[in-house]
Amino acid sequence: MKKRCYLLACLGMLLCTLLAPVTSVGAAVTWPTTSGYPAPPSFGDVDGLFSPTMGDSSLLTDPTSGHAVGLEINKDQANRSGAIWSKAPMFDLDKDSSYTMYFYMGNKPKSGEGMGFVLAAKPAAPKKIDTGSLGVWGVDHLPPNSKPQEVADTALPNSFAMVVDTRKNGTGDPGGYEQLSDFQSYYFGTGYPGQANMYRIDYPYWMTWLYFKINNPSEQYRFGLGTQKNLYETPANGKWHKLQLDWKKDNLGGGTLTAQMTITRASKPDYATEVIKWTKNDIQKYFSQGSTDPAPRKLYLGFTGTTSDVFEPHVVAIGAMPEAATVNGTVALMRGAETVDATTHLKVDDVLHYDYTVNVKATSQAPWPESGTATMNVPKGKYFDYLKADGTPAKPGDTLPIKVTIGNSDYQAQGKVQPDGNQIAVTNMPQIPKGATATVKFSLPAKVKHHGLLETTPVQDKPIGTITGDGQTYDLKTPAGKDFLAYILDPETGELVLEKVPSFVFELKNGQTGYRNPTVMEMVKGLPTPTTTNWDQANADQWLTNQQGREPTNSTGKVLSVKDTRPTKQGWHLTMQLSPFTLTDNSYVLGDNGNKLGGKARLVLTDQTAQIAAIKDNNNATPVKNMAAGGTDWSLGTQTGNVAAYLGIEPTATAKAGQYQATATWLLTNAPE
Repeated sequence: MKKRCYLLACLGMLLCTLLAPVTSVGAAVTWPTTSGYPAPPSFGDVDGLFSPTMGDSSLLTDPTSGHAVGLEINKDQANRSGAIWSKAPMFDLDKDSSYTMYFYMGNKPKSGEGMGFVLAAKPAAPKKIDTGSLGVWGVDHLPPNSKPQEVADTALPNSFAMVVDTRKNGTGDPGGYEQLSDFQSYYFGTGYPGQANMYRIDYPYWMTWLYFKINNPSEQYRFGLGTQKNLYETPANGKWHKLQLDWKKDNLGGGTLTAQMTITRASKPDYATEVIKWTKNDIQKYFSQGSTDPAPRKLYLGFTGTTSDVFEPHVVAIGAMPEAATVNGTVALMRGAETVDATTHLKVDDVLHYDYTVNVKATSQAPWPESGTATMNVPKGKYFDYLKADGTPAKPGDTLPIKVTIGNSDYQAQGKVQPDGNQIAVTNMPQIPKGATATVKFSLPAKVKHHGLLETTPVQDKPIGTITGDGQTYDLKTPAGKDFLAYILDPETGELVLEKVPSFVFELKNGQTGYRNPTVMEMVKGLPTPTTTNWDQANADQWLTNQQGREPTNSTGKVLSVKDTRPTKQGWHLTMQLSPFTLTDNSYVLGDNGNKLGGKARLVLTDQTAQIAAIKDNNNATPVKNMAAGGTDWSLGTQTGNVAAYLGIEPTATAKAGQYQATATWLLTNAPE
């Protein structure tokens, strides 16, 4: 690779889908007959609301729409543990609300163990699950001299549980929880799994006793934290049963939770009701992550269950929930007008853009987000750069203006590149008025960066983005409903490029700040003086120099730079040859005494402190830089400071006044010498 430049020497020189309003869920979807469970009295589309957090659990889907309509906590199998939690906190302690849930526990004469309905600060699981724990309580057997707090430490933290226990434990038998109750085979209980006074440890076998309050006057010594109501008939009777939750807030930060269990049976229904009052301090005590942490005002809703050598299925359907905003979003990766998909081949420097679309339907009661603050987190592929307005890669901490469009109106948001450099947090998102439906759109430009991959590589990027508002986070999907972006990266061959070469105008330093043209006599005597044969910083002012910053009219710039994007990085070699300095009308070669081969001038390239190379004006190629294998890019100078170059003239018998020029030819080869 060659480049030429001219040198003058003068004697004058840059949303999973959330629930649609479900005040009465029902007709839009069908119950999957292949589930093996009868259809509940009422159910609805809860797609995107809940997510299994244990392997034994799954969502039951409507075969027509593919949307979730039921929650299978446990299959009808032995020794299983299951859990399904809401994806976002949904039980709002600052609003009156009502929830209707139906549950099914099979039809067996010998059932067990049971399931829990849980409100918690965040989805979690006990550190250890006993078959009798129902997925919420602490461990059963502990070593002698253990304390109730040690049981609580192994339970579901920061939570309130409502349980239906279908297997009789206790009566001093090892292998299960002792229940301080009236010892019926099944009951509806409530309690706080993470609180020490929910448990007692007692003989025999150092067993854990669930410590329920008892209202029976003859049993007043039982003053544990939980409550328990016996059920008349087992819920494992082949029928669906109902749990109704009603929350009434007070004006002091607390409220009253009424939980009514309705067991369907052949005669009249069996009811069990608990009324639980929480003060603001109770909410702090039971649900805060730590004693000094703020109490959460929205709780996650979860369902847990366990089986043992006796077992039953645990299935839940949602009958009714408070009205909620509908939020869903998509992201598409585009190359121009082409949608990038799993068959698209991308090359280094391909220009792309992410197109984001968020659909919001605010409730009739409040705008979305009600807090006024919505944020988006939008990761990019690790092989891409986000681009600033000037087309340069965005770096961590950079803030990018983002034009957000809603209908025919534009809004100004901003994105900040996060410390990992791979994602942008988008803030200042517009608020959607209550009752309104809106589609929010914006784009972010990106570019395939140098990646060094030597083979064709299929890529799947995940996650692809979220939007958060009012404490709830919704996952973005692709327009095809996938949670990842797929494409193919072609191997990078890279290239070795001599990006820039400098041009120079040489003059003599004159005093502290000035520059002047050398005289004919100075040229005849030689510059620098004959006694100075090598350049160094100490004698720099005796040489002709380009440090005044001037450039010739046909300048190629001030920088010398080599760019090596080859993944193999086998090294490179750069040379320069300089033609003889000649008057611009070609009438005279410097130092011509019958010899036009030049050789009277010597150009020295430096990094301001040390000599890089010295090149005579005799057309001989001279090494400038030898980059060993494994090396990378290299440059000298900047556009404001240029390459520091110096020119020496040997004594010559003659010199003619005028402007001299020479041509520099640069040769870059793809391996070191």
